[in-house]
Amino acid sequence: MTVPFTFGTATTSIPLSNLDSNFNTPITLGNTSIYLGNTTTTIGNLTLTNATISSGNVTISNITVTTANVTTANVATLSVTGTATIATANITTGNITTLTSTSITDSGLTSGRVTFAGASGLLTDSANLLYSGTDLTVYGLTVGRGAGAVSTNTAVGASAMTGSGGENTGIGSSALGANTTGVQNVAVGRLALQQSTTTQNSVAVGYAALQTSSTGSYNTALGALALNANTTASFNTAVGYQAGYSNTTGTNNAAFGRIALYSNTTGATNTAVGSQSLYSNTTSDHNVAVGTSALYANTAAENTAVGSSAMETNTTGNAQTAVGYRALYANTTGVENTAVGRTALNSNTTGNYNSGTGRGALQANTTGASNTADGAFALFSNTTGINNSAVGYEALNANISGADNTAIGWRALRVNTQSYNTGLGSQAGYNNTSGSGLTAVGVTAAFNNTTGQSNTAVGGYDGQTGEVGPLYANTTGNFNTAIGTAALKSNTTGSYSVAIGYQALYSNTTNGGNTAVGPLAAKLNTGTGISAFGNSALTSNTTGASNCAFGESALQNNTTSSNNTAVGYQAGYSNVTGTGETYLGVQAGYLNTGNFNTFVGVTAGYAATTGTLNSFFGYGSGSVVTTGAKNSILGGYNGNQGGLDIRTASNNVVLSDGDGNPTNTRYVVGNVSTTAVDIAPSNSATGGLHFVTCFNTADGSQGWFLIATRTNSVTTISSSNNTGLTITFGQTASVRLNAVTASGTINVTCTTIS
Repeated sequence: MTVPFTFGTATTSIPLSNLDSNFNTPITLGNTSIYLGNTTTTIGNLTLTNATISSGNVTISNITVTTANVTTANVATLSVTGTATIATANITTGNITTLTSTSITDSGLTSGRVTFAGASGLLTDSANLLYSGTDLTVYGLTVGRGAGAVSTNTAVGASAMTGSGGENTGIGSSALGANTTGVQNVAVGRLALQQSTTTQNSVAVGYAALQTSSTGSYNTALGALALNANTTASFNTAVGYQAGYSNTTGTNNAAFGRIALYSNTTGATNTAVGSQSLYSNTTSDHNVAVGTSALYANTAAENTAVGSSAMETNTTGNAQTAVGYRALYANTTGVENTAVGRTALNSNTTGNYNSGTGRGALQANTTGASNTADGAFALFSNTTGINNSAVGYEALNANISGADNTAIGWRALRVNTQSYNTGLGSQAGYNNTSGSGLTAVGVTAAFNNTTGQSNTAVGGYDGQTGEVGPLYANTTGNFNTAIGTAALKSNTTGSYSVAIGYQALYSNTTNGGNTAVGPLAAKLNTGTGISAFGNSALTSNTTGASNCAFGESALQNNTTSSNNTAVGYQAGYSNVTGTGETYLGVQAGYLNTGNFNTFVGVTAGYAATTGTLNSFFGYGSGSVVTTGAKNSILGGYNGNQGGLDIRTASNNVVLSDGDGNPTNTRYVVGNVSTTAVDIAPSNSATGGLHFVTCFNTADGSQGWFLIATRTNSVTTISSSNNTGLTITFGQTASVRLNAVTASGTINVTCTTIS
């Protein structure tokens, strides 16, 4: 039908006069034909967009509404894909994306119950879950106050918490399930504190933690089955899976880590920190284990192990301390051992009273007892050795079975395997292997000693000169004593020597029986039987043997000569090759280089150089004699006094007073013949008494004469002349006694008696 233009643009009602005569032609809405003049109450398959039904009663069936605002409606089935605002509606079946309503009433629900979604999302309620508007009531002990309904309790889980005890928290199936009057407990986890009745102030977190604890209080268990078997014991703490699992009545224990203190039943005051620590302990008390598997097999008491696997295999050994990875790892029954450091006393099994401090200290020890090792790898190889002490890095490192050794210092007695040795100082006795009775004190003292027995070396390394310790090179020499830096330094196989002082017997190598006391004493000696006492005494001696020098620089320059004795400062100082010399006194025989001389007294024989077989006794006795030989002087006569000069003479005997005045002189004159020869060395002007002996050089016949002299007077008092020669005595112009023969030759010796 044709509709006038004004119909399409009309904003008010359209007068009938404006309608076409065919106005009654129907139009279609959805699947329904509607005639404008008729009343249509039912419209099918109609989609309404932005439709508002504001009045009247409308029944809508099987309608899909994109956006609907419904004031009052009876809806059998409603599907809203957009937004629905329904003021009042009775909806049998609805499928609404967004619903805005001021009030919804579900006739299938009961007042006072909490609504929840049931099967297929259908809203439902239950008599076990009530809400009054202020209080939530839960039945079935799933969440609430527990069976006792105590207001201060919190129970979460089936059968969680019973009894009247207050201030408890039980979370988990049967947590605190048997509690009666126990208070202030926390149980989290199925069966946690399940059998607890009167327990108080305990905490159990984890499956079956503290499950069987009945009356034990003040316990803390964190971890599945932690303290599971605990019954009446109190004051225990266990953290970790099955930590303290078997504990029943043991108190004051602390276990931290998986199966820590697992087997403990009645043991008390134990501490285990680390997986499997103190695992096997049952009844022993006062143990401390910190580290994985520390004290794993322990059943003894009063042990302390800190470190992974520390004392892991210990069983009955007690009162021990192990700190460090695998410290005292293999110990089984050994007691009262102390190991501090990685693998310290690692292999010890039954050894007792040992102390090892430092990485690898006493690492290989098995049964050795009463050993002390302080320092990394100290006594590292010791297995059965006893009573050893090693302090310092690798001290006594190689010792296996050696006993009663003491090594203090870096690598002291490092390779030692023998007993009864002492090394004090860095590398003291370093290379000693089987030598016994060694005492080495000082840096590098007896460094190379290997098998030498009963040697003593005391002295240190000189940082300025680089000189090493005493007996440094000794290898197999025995019974030597060296005190002082570099004393007996070069000795290798020589034995029975004593050197005291810096570089004393420095060069001695293979010869023994030498004694040198004083700095540089017998420094260059390689001979035997030497005794040198004093600074530089016999310092130059090389191969000379059986020499004795007492005093500073005594026999200082002696080299190859032997059998000499010098006592006193610089006594025999210049002797080089002279042999059989005896010098007693300061500078006695100072310049002497001859042989078989005896000089006793200060400066006695001082100037004697090549003279031999002289004997001088007294202060300054014969001090100016030079080349004279076979002279004997008693007293202070110096060799050129009182008118008697024997400096280069030989075969004289002089008796003098302390001032050097000759008083009884035996003057060996020599041969006298037909020319007069002075035979009395002293001046006869004041008189004297002389005893003269004569030998006929032709046949050896002899005679004697006792002669008195005065000024210009010679008297023969008595005589016995069997020489067969005529002998006459007189005086020379110097008023000295002389002798002459009529014929032949005699050998004359004159002794002045007074």
